[in-house]
Amino acid sequence: MYFFRFTFTTYLFFITISTYAQTVKNIDVKNIETVALDSRDNIHIVKANQEIAEYSPDGNFVRSFIPENRNLASYLDVSNPFKLFFFFRDFQEILFTDRYYSKLSSIDLYQIGFENISCASPSRNGDLWLLEEGINEVYRYSLLQHQKIINFSIKQHLSKTEYPNYIKEANHYLAVSTNESIHWLDQAGNEINLFEKPKGCIAEYVSDNLIWMATKDEFIQININSLKTKKTVKIQMPVEHLLYNSSNNKLLIFSKGNIHFYNAAELFQN
Repeated sequence: MYFFRFTFTTYLFFITISTYAQTVKNIDVKNIETVALDSRDNIHIVKANQEIAEYSPDGNFVRSFIPENRNLASYLDVSNPFKLFFFFRDFQEILFTDRYYSKLSSIDLYQIGFENISCASPSRNGDLWLLEEGINEVYRYSLLQHQKIINFSIKQHLSKTEYPNYIKEANHYLAVSTNESIHWLDQAGNEINLFEKPKGCIAEYVSDNLIWMATKDEFIQININSLKTKKTVKIQMPVEHLLYNSSNNKLLIFSKGNIHFYNAAELFQN
C-alpha cells in the first residue's frame, strides 16, 4: 500500500507568535501531567498528585476530584461532555464520569481479558481502542457485546526504536503517536500516512483534520486532508502542552503555568 511520508524539509512560513495572542490566563497549577479541552472550552488537567481538576475558559477553578484508586490518570478524553474518559495505565482501569466528575462506571481491564494495555481511548460509537504493550496489538473492544470486534498488529509499521505513547480515533481513522512519528491508520490497521515528528518535538495535538506539533523554536501545522499544507510560526516561549478546539479554531499553549489562547486562523495565515 502506498502512503505519504512527511518530513520537515519543505518551505516554512515564519511569523512571531506573540503577534496573535488573544488572551493570557493564569492557572495556579504545578506538575501538570496531562491536559484536555472539552467542547465548551473547559480545561481538564491531571496533576502529578493524582488530582484531576477542571477550569473554566476564563481560567477559574470549577471542580476537582481524586480518583478512588488514588492513581495517576495517564490519558483522558473529554470530547463527550456527558461521559468523560480516564485511563489509569498502572492500575489497568478505565473510569467514566459525568461532566461533574461523578462516577458513572469503571472497567477493570484484567477482568475482561487484558493484562498489559499501554494505551486506551474511546471510539466515536462508544467502543474502546486498546493497545497491548510489547506485542503492539491493537484491539477494538465492544462494551455492548463484551468482546473484541477488531484486532490487528502495528508492529510492522514501527521502527525498532519506536514505542507508542497514545492512540486516538480521528475522523474515522486511528492515530497512533509514538516517540518518533504519528501513524495514520484505517480501522483495519492499514497505514495511510506517516507523519514524522521534527527533532526536539516537545508537544503535539491531533484533531480530526489537523496535526499540531511544537519544538522549542517553532509550531508546525499539518492539514491531513490536503496532505500538502504545512506552516510554521516561531515560538518565543517554552511550550509544555498544546491543545486545539476545532469548533472555534482556538489554539491553547501551556507555558510556565500560564495558558495562552490564540486564534489559529490568524496565527497561521500567510
